[in-house]
Amino acid sequence: MKLQHVIFPFLILMLSCDQLEHRPSIPSTGGTTSINGALDTSFGTSGYVLTAFNGTPTHVKISPSSQKIIVMGVARVSGVNTLELEQYTTAGVLDTASFATSGVLTPSPVMGVGIDMAVQADGKILVLGATVSTTGSADSNAYFLNRYDTAGVLDAAGFNGGSITLATDWGTTTFVPTSLTVDGNGAIVVAGKSTVTVGTTYPEFAMVRYASNGTLDTTFNTTGLVSTVIGASDDSEISGITDVTSSKYIVVGTSCPHLASNPVCHLYMKGYTNAGAADVTYAGGGVLDLGPARLGHLETLTDQSSLVSATFDGVLGILHVSTAGVVDTAYGTSGTAIPPGLKFTLQSNDLPVLLGHDQNSSTLLERFSLTGAVDTDFDSSGQITAGLNGLASHPTDVAVQSDGKAVVVGVASTMYNLTYGQYLFLQRFTQ
Repeated sequence: MKLQHVIFPFLILMLSCDQLEHRPSIPSTGGTTSINGALDTSFGTSGYVLTAFNGTPTHVKISPSSQKIIVMGVARVSGVNTLELEQYTTAGVLDTASFATSGVLTPSPVMGVGIDMAVQADGKILVLGATVSTTGSADSNAYFLNRYDTAGVLDAAGFNGGSITLATDWGTTTFVPTSLTVDGNGAIVVAGKSTVTVGTTYPEFAMVRYASNGTLDTTFNTTGLVSTVIGASDDSEISGITDVTSSKYIVVGTSCPHLASNPVCHLYMKGYTNAGAADVTYAGGGVLDLGPARLGHLETLTDQSSLVSATFDGVLGILHVSTAGVVDTAYGTSGTAIPPGLKFTLQSNDLPVLLGHDQNSSTLLERFSLTGAVDTDFDSSGQITAGLNGLASHPTDVAVQSDGKAVVVGVASTMYNLTYGQYLFLQRFTQ
């Protein structure tokens, strides 16, 4: 997602050059499931699943309660972009028996696009989205948060009717959401940017918190909303948020000079207390400037430190940041490891698995050690590529099951124009 503007997932493939690097592949040692990082041939057909899908799958999550695979994307129906959820069993079979209609759900409102998705510990699914017009363009003033039970039914009894319209109008402030998380207390935190509609104030980092039942949590900064100026004359926006031990939040986002023709944007990390106040113990004052960069993705390790990926001066990189907000200069090479793409997830041993694709349009996974070195225990080279039997493909997201197996989702087609593919694909790799 671009950080200067809200870019909705039906445009994700147009942004692929920013998110996934074309990297020459290292020859794989083979396809047996006994090798760490190999394609898991027990999944679907020879390690992958294809489902007819006129659209773009954008997110994949694993249900903590059932380990089922949940995919969110935007489907193209009669020329209109429509939000769609699909659920698969752990074996890679569309869950036609227990999820929505034949395993596929078109959420309400029908014409909407997904921005982010989270799955609660009990398996209930949260979808953050925006309504769209009949022409498929996003309505910048209408955002929704839906919660579905494990059967794909709106949680009407437990979540304010099952769907809430996000609070975007705060008098002189307008809130625009970009990301979503569920904290350790079960509260739902939506992050993004806020813009003061009077004067000359520019977009700021912002978060809104809701209780688990969907009501606005006014114990959070006394109003439910917290906004933070990052640069007095900058356009700032959060792109990722994580909860740390239920006591504070860490966010990552970009701040760019307002209306600059060739802006030099900086990537920032900021700490907040659980009450919504600035965590002044983080980075010696609450804000860590990571320098010129864009497109941050954030994950928290077991020790509560952070890994963040971004494009630094045009080069993809991943950094390790301590719980105190200090960059680990011993990580990787001079503090930076070079990933194949910005999307990554963590296996149960805290090893990051990073998603990219090679020059042959095949999925590329690479794993790093805890010190940021390429992990040669992963398919003996640290890297594996896997195609789809001749189909053009483009991976878009990755998640990890409780057994450490990585699940990749993406779009596939018999043609190389992948803006709207013919298939949704899933691949699974051993740990």
